[in-house]
Amino acid sequence: MNPPRIVVLCREGATLDDVQAVAGKLWLNTPAAALEDVDGAVNKAIAAYWAALPGPDPYWDALAARMTCDACGESSKLENLSVCPNCFSAFCYRHGRNCPCGGETLG
Repeated sequence: MNPPRIVVLCREGATLDDVQAVAGKLWLNTPAAALEDVDGAVNKAIAAYWAALPGPDPYWDALAARMTCDACGESSKLENLSVCPNCFSAFCYRHGRNCPCGGETLG
């Protein structure tokens, strides 16, 4: 099984956006992270992303931002949506844990 796209992006040193960094932070709390991030590259990349942003806690600021569910278009705070660490689509509670791309949503 291939690692989710967030792992690939972090290992490549890609520039992330808030949704990708949220997906990465959520992914780091999964059992897969312990197996796939043994060198800590993803953890370091996600931590560096948030540390580079202004404000006392930019992660929580990002979670307070409004987004729309990719399935139904309903607007919600990011903290109330599940995000796919593979394609970075976001879904409200009504649209399950499985993303159409095959990834499992987190959050």
